[in-house]
Amino acid sequence: LANFGTFLTTFLRRLAEKKSLIENELLEGRPMGSLLSFSASGADSHLHGQCAMRIEAQGGVFFYKPRDSRIDQLYTQIVERFCPEVTRAPRVMCGEGFGFIECMHIAPVQSREEIAQYYHHFGALTALFRFLGTSDMHYENILACGAYPTAIDMETLLTPSADPYRGCEISSVDEMN
Repeated sequence: LANFGTFLTTFLRRLAEKKSLIENELLEGRPMGSLLSFSASGADSHLHGQCAMRIEAQGGVFFYKPRDSRIDQLYTQIVERFCPEVTRAPRVMCGEGFGFIECMHIAPVQSREEIAQYYHHFGALTALFRFLGTSDMHYENILACGAYPTAIDMETLLTPSADPYRGCEISSVDEMN
């Protein structure tokens, strides 16, 4: 409980310090206004009582991540540079060891063509994640935003993993399976 109290104090201080940047970078220039609510997604014991927070203010909704968020910023740069036609990335405002991140909104597909586009884009996004060694991309971390699958929680974007086939001679797909 003491750790969570310290975390909450730190969160509120950072929110006040970064208010104008949040308004400019995440809320598209809208004033934050009063806080309407903030909720924790659950305290992670490995983060000593810290947790991600969903902040709802009069000006909009965004998230606080009590971890280095430069990896989220890197992902945004990768998407903007290499595949803006495939996916969207949340805007990120980084601080020293923490970040505020745009809330992405789920949007339904509007037609059969959009459904086909979504799955085409999903395949490309999956290939990107495979190439980067990304892990933890389960159903809660990929949102359907119309025809665009949108990944969130990018802390595992670059996760080195052992190649289970390195050093093994494989003669067929059946053997690999």
